[in-house]
Amino acid sequence: MNVTDRARQPEHAPRRPSMGGRVPAAMAALASIAIVVVVLGSRLMASPAVTGNSPSVSPSGLPSVTPSDSLSASPSGGAQLTPTASPTAHLTPGQKTPDPTATRPVQFTTPGTTSNWGGFKWSSTQGLGPFATDQGDLNLFKWRGGYIATGTTTADAPYVLVSTDGLGWLQVAEISAPVIFVAASPTGLVLLAGDSLTTPQAYTVWTSTDGLGWRNVGRANGLANVTSVTGTSAGLVATQATSTGSGANVVHYSVVFSTDGINWTPITIEPNLAWDDLGPQVQSGNGRFFVMGGTAGSTSGALWWSDDGRTWTRATGLTNYALGLTFGRDGILMEEWDRIGFSGWETSTDGGRSWHSDASYGPLGTWQGPWASPGPDGEIGSNGTIIVALKSDGHAWISYDGRTWVPVAWNGPAWVRSGPAGEGNPPLIVLPRGVMMAGQYGAAQ
Repeated sequence: MNVTDRARQPEHAPRRPSMGGRVPAAMAALASIAIVVVVLGSRLMASPAVTGNSPSVSPSGLPSVTPSDSLSASPSGGAQLTPTASPTAHLTPGQKTPDPTATRPVQFTTPGTTSNWGGFKWSSTQGLGPFATDQGDLNLFKWRGGYIATGTTTADAPYVLVSTDGLGWLQVAEISAPVIFVAASPTGLVLLAGDSLTTPQAYTVWTSTDGLGWRNVGRANGLANVTSVTGTSAGLVATQATSTGSGANVVHYSVVFSTDGINWTPITIEPNLAWDDLGPQVQSGNGRFFVMGGTAGSTSGALWWSDDGRTWTRATGLTNYALGLTFGRDGILMEEWDRIGFSGWETSTDGGRSWHSDASYGPLGTWQGPWASPGPDGEIGSNGTIIVALKSDGHAWISYDGRTWVPVAWNGPAWVRSGPAGEGNPPLIVLPRGVMMAGQYGAAQ
């Protein structure tokens, strides 16, 4: 998965633009208003940390928050889910009852490992529910209850999956809405259900303590036209866009904060700061918020970080625009845009406070092609702990910090140069126990 947390996301928080999708952040922000599912998290790249404080893995590998589900052993020794009842969303009077078939089990029978990856064992994603029909916008983030995966299927159907360990998943009761954002909150999960695909757009707030049972708590106050959302144990931060004129690109951006997802208040990132057409977007990882964007009248971009969502500090060592953050266990990788084209990566090993330039795109190297703007010769993805890089020649590497790369055996679907920087390629999605690409699941070995 291209981490960290995108808005269609969660991340979606904005999901980090694909290495193959050369789209400025502002364009992605505006486009996200019309995307079906948006899930942002603490990263991906919000992003899940698979080691350290990851939830304990039960022998069943299934969510422990579903007492109505029983387990039976499969011949291979892996557990499979046998639902005896479907969790029902907690509804307000007069609200439509969710489809009772909306909760469906998904089990990775070839589990894969959570660390020290050396290669992948490949199999088809058939039988893996929405994982098998994801249209390429799947996002993953870790929260205190495990993992949340969100996206839309090729039939444009939004889905939300929950797991404690990345092996057994439940598709939870669907909340019908044209646009959905999900983020971790201080008390559990918050889901923002947008009422239309056009602006102005208001949101109904749903909350959950376990990812399965959801409660409608009413309309969000002070929130409209969201472009990205993310959360940590300190609260929630969102970006929103408001048209301020008749011009096609006359948009005013703002950043807002909430502790409950219901009441939102404006945030001052810097005094007299005015966003231009390249921002802002928000992501989070390892308990820290990040805002990416630019300033009016300036030709340089910036990134700000915060531990509480209210007090912000500008990171050092950056001059270009961040197109998204990819989180690893020990560092962060950022792809840059300089208003002319892609200019390389930046990496940080101090939590995003300072950054180091890598114009060569790490192990992928730069590919010029017949286009004016060069780009990386491949794709990256992350589950928030492990970053995977796949080069067009079929070589692959993993990294925990975005700087030090270790080769791994690939032997899976190919990434082919099909545009200025790989447009049209299937995304590389990194899950807690392996990767998915082009209808294939690679269980980490």
